[in-house]
Amino acid sequence: MTTGTENRGTDRMRQIPEFDGVHDIWPRGERLAAIREAATRYRASFLTQGQVRAVQSFDIAAAPYPARFAFQGYSLNLNR
Repeated sequence: MTTGTENRGTDRMRQIPEFDGVHDIWPRGERLAAIREAATRYRASFLTQGQVRAVQSFDIAAAPYPARFAFQGYSLNLNR
């Protein structure tokens, strides 16, 4: 039996320190510039970490989502 508070893999997630504080910047135009600058720094950092050997996904939300939106209308199932 689960309580709904079980670990969902978030203990294995890593922070991205290059983006710290970008949401505190105002006005939004300056925030966008800060995010772009942080993305450039993150890319350089990411490329030095080596090749990815494995990934793991986990659900972040348990809500139904119509397939016609998820697959841009190319889904041929009955979930509409």
